[in-house]
Amino acid sequence: MTLITGLAAFVVTLLAAPIADWIGKAPEIGQRIKQQLYLFERPLSALQELESALMPAAPTVAVEPSKFSMVTPVLAFVTPALAQVVIFFATFIFFLAGEMQFRRHLAGVFATRDSKLRFIRIANDIEENLAAFWSWLWDRSAPSSRSPLLIVGTVVFGHVFPADDSKLPG
Repeated sequence: MTLITGLAAFVVTLLAAPIADWIGKAPEIGQRIKQQLYLFERPLSALQELESALMPAAPTVAVEPSKFSMVTPVLAFVTPALAQVVIFFATFIFFLAGEMQFRRHLAGVFATRDSKLRFIRIANDIEENLAAFWSWLWDRSAPSSRSPLLIVGTVVFGHVFPADDSKLPG
């Protein structure tokens, strides 16, 4: 694997100088190609004129907006958000299910008894602070103006149903 990586790096290094030289000469190369393709300019313009004479421009078709035009932006916004919420809770459940085994494994990584105890204290402190945060977040006795869920809900509602219809996509 190391040999392949080294060989690839060597090839890239060998090709870097010629490629950089070509990039520097790109405007000159473009002018040369344009001069050489000048011969085809008249036949191509004649073909375009023939095409426009044989097949005139088709009339444009007017497409009326759908009656469900409000559903499309709502679904476009809600679907990824719902998927992210499901992924978050699935990950959270798996984390809670395997937390003790993970904690034991991580504590076993440390060499000394003091470092293992320090890790366990830090992990307990983090768990305690997260529990306090989640209980504050879902506390029903908290004032509604302070609730992050209400704030997030208000922002999402404002984006899904804007007051100005010109901000809707499409």
